[in-house]
Amino acid sequence: MQSRRAKFYTPYVVLAALFFGAVSVPCASAAEKKMTGTGIFISMAGKQVGHEAADPREEMSQWTATWTFTSSDPDFDGIIETAPTQIICGPGGCRHQGLLKFRHRNGDLSWGYFQGTHSVNVKADGSFTMSTDGVKVLVGGTGKFANIKGELKYAAKDSPFGATFNWTGQVSY
Repeated sequence: MQSRRAKFYTPYVVLAALFFGAVSVPCASAAEKKMTGTGIFISMAGKQVGHEAADPREEMSQWTATWTFTSSDPDFDGIIETAPTQIICGPGGCRHQGLLKFRHRNGDLSWGYFQGTHSVNVKADGSFTMSTDGVKVLVGGTGKFANIKGELKYAAKDSPFGATFNWTGQVSY
């Protein structure tokens, strides 16, 4: 049984809900943006090795890598990526994974994770090159990139360790 006060206010609450529902504007979803670019190695810090052999194809280690990006999209051109990374290499090949944080030129951040595979090609002189491919998955951020979602696929073939990789991506924010 409703009190007199509840009977009096109920129609007004319903009308207010209908009114505000009718005049509220749905948020427009962000458009998907396609872009390309290059990741350029800057540095590696804090390398810790759980197992290291004379052959870099048999290694387990982790470190934090820093990269900068060039891009066809001004929002991704010049970003700095910080990426705590783990790798494991064995007779079946190498895997890598980690977390990533992008600092965009405007100071905003975006973050996510990455995973991929790579192979190490040891030369007769002891130097080596790497071929790699993987995906960086963006899941959030701050400011302009607070709702970022998307993937950047990366690859390099016979590149000196830590040199560059090319990437293509599709993101929305």
